[in-house]
Amino acid sequence: MTMNPFDKYKQPNRDNFVHTVGLSLEKFQYLVEPTRAVLQVPKDHNPLKKRGLKSELSLENQVLLTLLYLRDYPTFIQLRLQFGISESYAHKIYHKMSAMWVKILI
Repeated sequence: MTMNPFDKYKQPNRDNFVHTVGLSLEKFQYLVEPTRAVLQVPKDHNPLKKRGLKSELSLENQVLLTLLYLRDYPTFIQLRLQFGISESYAHKIYHKMSAMWVKILI
């Protein structure tokens, strides 16, 4: 079984995570939790929102993809290869997360 990107980044040592992602692992988790809460609200209010296909990437990997894009501005083709998803899906994840963070952090 191959290791997912989030596990690869946090595995070797914590300093590499900070240098690569731009946040400590604790701050990364601090960003994941409010994001998870905001994503859960529409599902709690409307049970029909729970239908359909589930995301190919865990929430941690979606947050990681967005932070890597903001840190280094790789192309979505590079993110596609790194995360094993389509270029358009990487683009969709980035825009969904960044718009959500504007609402959370401001």
